[in-house]
Amino acid sequence: MAAERSFGDVLKALSAGKPGPLYAVLGEDDGLREMAIAAIRRAVFGKAGEEQNVITFGPADPAVAGSLPKVSDVMDEARTASLFAGKKMVLVRGAGALLSPSTRGARAADDEGADKKGAPPFHAALLDFLKSPPDGTTLVLEAEKLDGRSALHKALATAGCIVQCPRMYDRLYGETRVSMRSPMGLYLAELARSRALSLAPGAGERLLELAAGQAGRLGHELDKLAQYMGAEKRAVSTGDVEALASSGAASADPVVLGALSGRAAEALAAAEKLFARGLEDFAGRITWDEQGIAIIVTAALTRKAFEVERAVLNGGRYVARGKPPPPQVTRPVEDAARRLASRGAMERVYRLLLAADRELKGSSGRGPRAILEDLVIAISGAGATAARP
Repeated sequence: MAAERSFGDVLKALSAGKPGPLYAVLGEDDGLREMAIAAIRRAVFGKAGEEQNVITFGPADPAVAGSLPKVSDVMDEARTASLFAGKKMVLVRGAGALLSPSTRGARAADDEGADKKGAPPFHAALLDFLKSPPDGTTLVLEAEKLDGRSALHKALATAGCIVQCPRMYDRLYGETRVSMRSPMGLYLAELARSRALSLAPGAGERLLELAAGQAGRLGHELDKLAQYMGAEKRAVSTGDVEALASSGAASADPVVLGALSGRAAEALAAAEKLFARGLEDFAGRITWDEQGIAIIVTAALTRKAFEVERAVLNGGRYVARGKPPPPQVTRPVEDAARRLASRGAMERVYRLLLAADRELKGSSGRGPRAILEDLVIAISGAGATAARP
């Protein structure tokens, strides 16, 4: 009987052999889940540039009724061969909502043959899929957890289809000790060896601190170190790690949270750091292009505005998906929600974001830096403006 495999074991298996028909990518580490999904995708389609036929369902938005995918739609897609490509990957984002027993009755009305008693309909459908999987299709479920007592979990574990992506260490949740002997430390050592890097005492621990519980960040940090070290045959020191950390890209979060919370001066100062230090783009590369930085920050503001609006509709309380995040995450969103709770405030924020996006991607003649700075100032005052009679 096969046991649940670690993240590293699954990556090795995917790089060496044929992918399986079904994977459940489970755990609290978003970065590891994304790395696992990317590895499965590479194993399905290869590296030869084959057309990638990926069908994605979800994630469902708890604030939008009817946004939960239907079990029948997911399974029909998984069992239907692709007409234009030889291989297909079906990805279900936020699958925990479908896997939870609480969805049993809710989905029974929507899915033919679903039973309000017994296991959720998705469990039974997946067990049938696992018994007779179609050729050329890989079904991937992404979720934080799956009940370990369920028949589905046992069947997936037996088949070696579960990819565990646990959160190994996190400063945000009060953990203060890091160790290279921890699971995350052992994983870091494995990643370093695969890049022919040797970590001096203290360097690995500092990398673990910088990752702040997101093991998915380690690979990117080691790639930067490998490029930084070049042909030097020496161990990576703590100084090397600090050199890259201090000269690395700035974060868009202070700009986003400062603007939505009405702290214009703080947000503008953070924006200056972005233009000076660069920002990681959508492909994971650091860019100093002012238009690119302004577009990325505008997109980040839009995503965070959605969170704030959900909090506004929830009476000023953060709407958590799964495990509630720590206060450091929820408090800024709730502060912004209280500030923008007045009539028309969120509508004005969205109008400002849309206008800035159009101007950045058009030919207004104004510089991207000026457009972003004006956007920050306008959003910072959106709550007060909307409250005026």
